[in-house]
Amino acid sequence: MVGVASQIVFCIFAAAVIGSVAGYLISSIRQKARIADVERLWKAKVDQRDGELAALREGGASGSINTENRNDNAYDPTESPARVVTSDVGQFESRLSQALTLIEKLARSQERMEGELAALRRGDPADFKLEPSTPKS
Repeated sequence: MVGVASQIVFCIFAAAVIGSVAGYLISSIRQKARIADVERLWKAKVDQRDGELAALREGGASGSINTENRNDNAYDPTESPARVVTSDVGQFESRLSQALTLIEKLARSQERMEGELAALRRGDPADFKLEPSTPKS
């Protein structure tokens, strides 16, 4: 009777060890997949922001080319010099505010992604929330 009971206890212990090892392996595989997914999303966001910055830079460069190609020697009596300077300054401020907004969005998304990656590396699923960022107007 003691022999049968000892075999039962040994089998239960062996099943617990095998289950623990299998659970650890499965969870580490799933966690690596989640980390890869978060990094892929983060890289896609960074590439998107880089594209937006490049487009904004191209728009700023084309705007400066347009103002440089303008013939400053030609006199236009309908357009006062103050109006030209004001429109150029307004356009510059508008583009500058767009660039700053874009940089702030990039910084916020980078902080969020780094926080999620840190939570994944810690292995604390309560801190990790894989949700798309919502644009704030």
